[in-house]
Amino acid sequence: DNIIQSSIKRIFDFVFSGFVIIILSPIYLILAILIKLSSRGPILYNPMRVGLYGKTFKMYKYRSMYVDESQDVDSKSTIADDPRITPLGEKLRKYSLDELPQFLNVFLGQMSVVGPRPHRIWLNEKLKREVNNYMVRHYLRPGISGWAQVNGWRGPTMTEEEKTERTKHDIWYLENWSFLLDIKIIYLTIFGKKANHKAF
Repeated sequence: DNIIQSSIKRIFDFVFSGFVIIILSPIYLILAILIKLSSRGPILYNPMRVGLYGKTFKMYKYRSMYVDESQDVDSKSTIADDPRITPLGEKLRKYSLDELPQFLNVFLGQMSVVGPRPHRIWLNEKLKREVNNYMVRHYLRPGISGWAQVNGWRGPTMTEEEKTERTKHDIWYLENWSFLLDIKIIYLTIFGKKANHKAF
C-alpha cells in the first residue's frame, strides 16, 4: 500500500512539474533575463539542502541577493530589510518567484510538489538537536510547499514555537498523507491566505 501511494505521488510530481516547466517557460526566461540585467552574478543560486533520508542535494532557486554578499548566505538567515537582497530579489521573494526553479528538482526526483520544506545543512543539524522527532520529516521528499507553510508556519525558525510547530505540522502531514491532501495544499498555496496559524 505504501509503495502504491509513493508511486502515485511520484507520478503526479513528475507530470505536474513537467507541465509547470513547459507552461511557465516564457516566465522562466523573462525572470532569468531580468536577474541577469539587474545585478552582476549568476541567474541561479544553488544551495545545498537536506532531503529524503537525510541525503543532501543541490536546490535550484533564482538568485535574489548581491553576489558579493551571498558567499555566506547559506549560513546566515535573512532578516527584515536585509541589505543583501536586490530590489528585484525583494519582488521575487515577496511572490515566491525565486522558488520556481525548484520544479526542476521535483522533475528530477529530488523534491516533491508537496512535502516538508528542505532546510540548510547547519539548520538541519541544529533542529535535530533541539526538536523532538525532528528527523521523522526526512521519511518524505522535501516539498516546494507543505502543510506547515499553508498553515502559516513559513519563513524563520528562530523561536521554540516556530521550530516545534513546523516540525509538528510536517509530521502530521507524513502520518495523514493522501493525494487529495496534496491537492488541497497546492490549492491553499496558490489561493489561500498566508500567515494564519491554524489548528489541524
